[in-house]
Amino acid sequence: MPLFENDITVGSTGTGHDVKFFGDGNSNYMLWDESSNLLDVYGDIRIGGTGVLKVGGVNAKLLEIDVNVQGVA
Repeated sequence: MPLFENDITVGSTGTGHDVKFFGDGNSNYMLWDESSNLLDVYGDIRIGGTGVLKVGGVNAKLLEIDVNVQGVA
């Protein structure tokens, strides 16, 4: 198993790649989708830190919520 102790660059501007990070569960992973420029998270997500999430350059205050979505196709 490789050990990375410095920054990792995958691709470059205009030549990016999909990158997949796996969790411990077999259906939990995070995917940077190069073609859509989106980060997809499959499984639970937790954002820690100062309680500020920057979305599109705008600070969004984080609230503790529990969302349970069922029957979504």
